[in-house]
Amino acid sequence: MKIPVILLTTTFSYQNLLRIILKEQRSLILAILTTQLATITASFASVSKSIDI
Repeated sequence: MKIPVILLTTTFSYQNLLRIILKEQRSLILAILTTQLATITASFASVSKSIDI
């Protein structure tokens, strides 16, 4: 039962972080989200390649 707790804590902290960033700078949060999306896409692409092989 440790993993769900860690997940919840991480999600909660992440949401608070996003709120703080939103208050500070919208362009910054946009840049972070775009970077994350690119990273996720790249990870998904590499996973897909691994599965195809």
